[in-house]
Order: sequence, then C-alpha cells, then structure tokens
Amino acid sequence: MTSEDIYKIIKQVFETMETPIIPDISNAFIPFSNITSNEKSSYIYDGSEILAFNERHPKYQKIFITEFSVI
Repeated sequence: MTSEDIYKIIKQVFETMETPIIPDISNAFIPFSNITSNEKSSYIYDGSEILAFNERHPKYQKIFITEFSVI
C-alpha cells in the first residue's frame, strides 16, 4: 500500500464523517525562544554600545529623520 492509497483512505474517512474534526488550539502556545536564532544582528542597537548616527542602519537613519524632522 502506497502513501497515496493511505491518503485516499484517510480522506474518505474524513469526508464521510458527520461532524468534522476541528482541533482545539485555544491552549496552544509558541515559545519564541525556540523560534528565534541566537545570532546577533550587527545593526541592532541594544543600548550598551555607542554608535554614531552615520554608522547605524540606513533604514534606521531614514525612520529617525522622518519621525523627528520638523516640517
């Protein structure tokens, strides 16, 4: 029996059910510590280092200038 045959059988079982099986994910959670990598980005400023404005990421510079410019 191939995996396609098994898939067809399972699909038929689910299609013939009176009430569909809906998983309860209300208590599900995702630990973010498992998702993110431990690699440190060179552009993230964590407050411990002193960075000149022109050494920061270009997107940060643009956002900073846009947010604090007086028109």
